Formats: sequence, structure tokens, C-alpha cells
Amino acid sequence: MQYLVLFFILAVLDHIYFRCKFVREKGPAVWCGFPFVGILPVLLLPKRLYMPIYDWYLKTAPDVVITRHFYPVTIVKRRYVKELQKNDSCIHRISNALFETLGELCTGRQGWSLFDGPFPNADWRSSRKVNVMALHVLPKRRKFDKIAEVAKTFLEKIEERNGESWDFEDDLTFSKFQESANLNLGATFDSDDISGFIRDLKAVMTVAFGLFCVSVVIPLKSLFTLERWLPYSKRPSVFSRVYKELLWRLQFEKMAAVGGEAHDYVEALLRVRSPEVAHQNLRENAIFLVVASTMTTLHSTASALCHLALHPRFQEKILREYHEVVGSSKLTSDHLDDMHFLRAVVNEAVRISPPIPLVERYTRSRCQLGDIDIPAHMPLLVLMQSEVVDPKTYPDPEVFNPFRFLDGNMKLKDQVQAPFARGKRSCPGQDIALISIAVYVAEIVRHFELIPENPNAKVPGYDGAVFPSLPKIPIRFVRRPGAPAIEHVALKGGLTAIIRQVVDDDKKLNSNS
Repeated sequence: MQYLVLFFILAVLDHIYFRCKFVREKGPAVWCGFPFVGILPVLLLPKRLYMPIYDWYLKTAPDVVITRHFYPVTIVKRRYVKELQKNDSCIHRISNALFETLGELCTGRQGWSLFDGPFPNADWRSSRKVNVMALHVLPKRRKFDKIAEVAKTFLEKIEERNGESWDFEDDLTFSKFQESANLNLGATFDSDDISGFIRDLKAVMTVAFGLFCVSVVIPLKSLFTLERWLPYSKRPSVFSRVYKELLWRLQFEKMAAVGGEAHDYVEALLRVRSPEVAHQNLRENAIFLVVASTMTTLHSTASALCHLALHPRFQEKILREYHEVVGSSKLTSDHLDDMHFLRAVVNEAVRISPPIPLVERYTRSRCQLGDIDIPAHMPLLVLMQSEVVDPKTYPDPEVFNPFRFLDGNMKLKDQVQAPFARGKRSCPGQDIALISIAVYVAEIVRHFELIPENPNAKVPGYDGAVFPSLPKIPIRFVRRPGAPAIEHVALKGGLTAIIRQVVDDDKKLNSNS
């Protein structure tokens, strides 16, 4: 009994302390949550219990709330998301165990966060500047060609199904990895033997948000001390060595061809940086570029295909637009600029099922969101999804309606998509992402009619994961009468062979040491 009394007293003191520290006249609402752990128990609930609470929070909770899980955090949603993204005091990310561990694995440097560089003096701008330069050195036409090459191999996969009902997730995932590798590294995998890696990555991506909160606090460096009991291919130190050597070998191949137009991200980076600096930039960014572009465009492409399957008239409108703009010629990047309805469909697919439902930020100094004061050194949890499901911004937000992105002349509105963020920290690769989704949708609709297995099916919404599960329903892809033959493209392979050689060399080196 005395322990219960002691716990009660400590809980009351904890509650009083938290409110005294954060309750201010012009400050956000303050939710203490459970004693000592705040809202963490809610975040750790099974998805079927967590999601109703999450939906309730989106609809009814204040737009800015200070609460806590392991540490105080301000949750921002709806109209304040836009203000936050444009506020220079709110564009840093907080350092945490997860990103510092990943940063050390990729760069070999302690205290290096995967996104923001070295802490405590993080300089995300320098890394971003390199990315932006390299992405823009690579011509738009070249980006389009790299994406279109892989899209055609996916069309061949569809044709092999011969119109049968199909869960396309695995094949589309592999195709998107091929696309990212082709665009960024200039080579592709020789077969689908990365399926094990894809399964592991998807398992990590789809963990519940509560487990993610735990992982950002508990140091993952403990894996280094336990790795002797892990399979060789899953050891953190092995990944770090193989990743470094793989990038060196790819870079050496590209250095011999420097000059003229860049064909991929590595070649583009070598145009703006010396080999040594370029290699360090690659270590900092390559894994993020490949994985991030894969998982986001995969999600949005699936969203577009499934919603189009449920709306045949939108398919017909895309097909009509394709014939009017492209005709019998070959689709190019210039054509996409004139395909306004296609781009509206892409925007709506991204809106209705955001690939990134939330992001973390950090206030370097005291700042204001509207008339609300936000303390300095405060972690921010930005609910990106809240903006795209807000009926004040998007009427009938649960309805798939591409026309909301078109003006009265059926031209695409000049409107920034919330999931790509705004301001100085907006996604530097958003043009590539939008090209990728548009190319897949345009070419698939041109060659196939999308027919849902169940016409009354509903595309799944957000499921509470860090990276949401794929928004998919079973679809039949039926060849359109009179559609042209699918052009066969021989992709430049070799990436699998290089990885295997690097792994074999690493094994030999370690077995001899």
C-alpha cells in the first residue's frame, strides 16, 4: 500500500511539474498523458486499437499540443503544418539514436545523423545543397529516360499475368528498386534476388509508430556488440564496409566516363565535387536516395493504380489525353507538362494516401506558429496527413477526385503538395517522384485496362505504421485492344555481381585477419 501511495504522490508531482513547465498564456495546449511516460502507452497499442484514437485526434484535438512520450514533444497538425514548414526556426531535425546509428553505419563517423549531419552543430544545408546541385545537373530528359526504361520492364511483368487478378506489390516493389538504382547508381540488379532485402526493409518500414518512438531512444549501437551472433549478411559492421566499398567501385567506373552529359546521380555528383568529396557525399546520401525514392513512389504509384481501377472514367480521360498529347509517338518528359489530368491524378493519389504521414522537426530557438508560442529546443511531430484530410482544405477528403487540382480551364493549379513539404526543407527530389508516378500510370493505362476484382472495394487508408502499408486492392490488368506492343528494354545490370564480389572479398579479408 505504501508503494501505491508513493507512486500516486510522484505521479501528482510529475503532472504538476510538466504543467508548470509548459503551460503558458500564448502557448500550446498541454496534455500530460500517463505519469512519467505520457502518451507512449497509446503509441504502443495494436494498430486496430491505435487507429481509432489517431483518427479521433486528427478530427478533434487542438492543432498544436505539447505532450510527451520519452521526452516532451509538440504535435502539430492541420493549418499549422504549412506555417511550420516555412518557419526557419523549425526546419531542423532532432538527433536520435536511430538516425545517429544509421548515419554512423553509412558514413563511418560517430555522431553523424542520417539526415542532418554532425550533431550538435548539424548542417543539413550543405548536404542538401550537394543533392540539389547533383539532381539539377542531371537533365530532366535523362531522369525521365532512366525511369521510363524500368517502367517498360514492369509492363512486361503485367503482360505475363495475362489479365488474371494479381497482387502486384512484390513486382512493383522490385521495379521501383530497379528504377532507383538505375537513376541514382546507373546500374540495376540482375534478378529479383534482393527479395530477402526487400522483405526485411518492408518489415522495418511497417512497424507501428510506437515501436519507432522506442527505437529513436534506445541506442541501436548495441547491435555492434551482439553482431557475432547475427548472420553474416545482417551484421552492422559488414553492411558498413560493403556499402563503402560498393560505392567506391561504382564511383571508379564512373570516373573514367566523366565528361559530357551525366547519365545518373553518381555521374552528376562527380560533375560538381572532387572524387574524395563526392565519395563522402555518396556515403551520406546514396542509401537514403535509393530507399526513400523507392518507398515513396511505390506507395503513390500503387495508390494511383488502385483508385483508377475503381474509377474507369478517369482511366478513359487519361487515355484520351495521352492520345491527344502524345499521339502515336513515344512519351517524353515534354509531353508530361501538357498532360494536366494525368498530373492531377498523380497529385490526388499522393494526397489521398500520403507516403510520409508524419515527420520530425526541432526548434532551434523560440518561435511562433500563428499566435502560438513554441519553446526553443522542442522536438516537433508534424502530422502531414492531417492537412490532406482536412475538409476545410480539401472538401470531401475521403473521395478520390483529381478535379480538385484543376482550374476552370482544366489546367493544373500551381499548388504545392503537402507531403513534399514546403520552404527551404521541401523534398529536393519531388520532381523525380512526380515524373516516376506519372510515367508508370500513363504507360500502364495506355496498354491496359485496370479492373478491380471487387468493384465495391475500398483502397486501405493509413494503418499507423511509420511508412504506411501499400494502399492496394487486387486488380486485373487487361490488354487494351489496339494498344501498341510493349517495347523491350535491356537494362544495364551488374549491380548484383558487384555486391556479391564486394561481400565475398569482405568475407575473405575477415577470415584471414
